[in-house]
Amino acid sequence: MERFRYEDGSLEEIRSWLKAHIDKGAECPCCNQVVKLYKRRLNKSMAAVLALIYRWERNRQKALEAGTATAEQLIPFVHVPSLIAELGAQNPRQAAALRGDFAKLKHWGLLEQMPAKRDDGSKRTGYWKITERGTQFMRGQIKVEAYVWIYNEAVITTRPVLELVTIREALKTTFNYQDLMDGR
Repeated sequence: MERFRYEDGSLEEIRSWLKAHIDKGAECPCCNQVVKLYKRRLNKSMAAVLALIYRWERNRQKALEAGTATAEQLIPFVHVPSLIAELGAQNPRQAAALRGDFAKLKHWGLLEQMPAKRDDGSKRTGYWKITERGTQFMRGQIKVEAYVWIYNEAVITTRPVLELVTIREALKTTFNYQDLMDGR
C-alpha cells in the first residue's frame, strides 16, 4: 500500500496524492484511514436476498388486503437475518451464502434500512424494506447498474455506468474477492 509522509507536503498536495492513489488504495497520512475506491458488483447472493424480501413484501401486501396481517406485517420492514435463518432451516448452505452482502443493495437504491438505533448506538438493526426501484427491478421492469463504485460507505457517481443488468442476469453473477480488491 502506498504511503505519503505528512511532513512531505501541504494538505492540498496530500489530497492530490490520495486522489491519484484511490483506485489501488493508500493510507491517509493525516488520519491513517485506508483510502480506496471499491468496485462492487451486484451478485447472485445479493439478488437472492432481494428476491426473499420481495416475496415477503408480496405476502405482506396480500395479508394487509385480506385483513389477516400479523403485528409484524403491519410495518413494511422485515428482519432480514431472521428471513435468511428461515431459509437456512430448509437449506443451510444456501443461507450461509446469503448472509454477507445484502446490505450493499442500499447502494443501488434497491433496499432501505429502517431508521433506528440499537441500545449500543449502532444503526444495524437488521430491518430492511424493498424500495420501489427494488420492486421494479424484481419485476423485470428496469435494469440497474451491474456495479457501483463505493468509497467510505458512499457511492461515487462520477464514474461512468458502462453496464446494466436484469434481475435474471444478477442471479447468475458470482462474487469474486480478487475482482473487488483489484477494482475489476
